[in-house]
Amino acid sequence: MFNPQAARARCEAATDLTMWAITAREDGFCVGNGRGHNVVPHIRNQADAELFVHARSDLFAALEALAEAQGRIGAIREAAELAPEVAIAMILAILGESE
Repeated sequence: MFNPQAARARCEAATDLTMWAITAREDGFCVGNGRGHNVVPHIRNQADAELFVHARSDLFAALEALAEAQGRIGAIREAAELAPEVAIAMILAILGESE
């Protein structure tokens, strides 16, 4: 089962790769730390290199979106317990829609 807290902890403990560079080579691509060190030297294509470099920040963004969605779901559940006419208006407002 997915554990968002554990995923966030892994992200926070991992090296931030956003400052790293992807370099094309004859045998594919490599990811370097910008100081002349090829940390991951044999990557087959640029898409794989991009995934490697952006995985940490993409996961952080996904975790933020998940937390926001879970908050909205909680608010909708609370609103659903109100009188039907009030609940509908509140749920639509939470979703950013109008009746």
